[in-house]
Amino acid sequence: QLGPGDSIWPAGAPEQTADLIVADDPCRTLVLTPADLGRLEEKEQKLTLKLYRYLLAGRFRVEPGTGQ
Repeated sequence: QLGPGDSIWPAGAPEQTADLIVADDPCRTLVLTPADLGRLEEKEQKLTLKLYRYLLAGRFRVEPGTGQ
């Protein structure tokens, strides 16, 4: 289960896409294409850095008591 603001990543290889996302509550999804990310990196470096930090923090979150 994920909550509002959580980033969703495909389970397999990085270039894979998610075929289906199911939410218990109304939500919005956003897909940033490589071209979109390139424009964001070029024009909004500070915002891009914040985005990458946010995504990486969620991706590598350590769950208490699991050691992972």
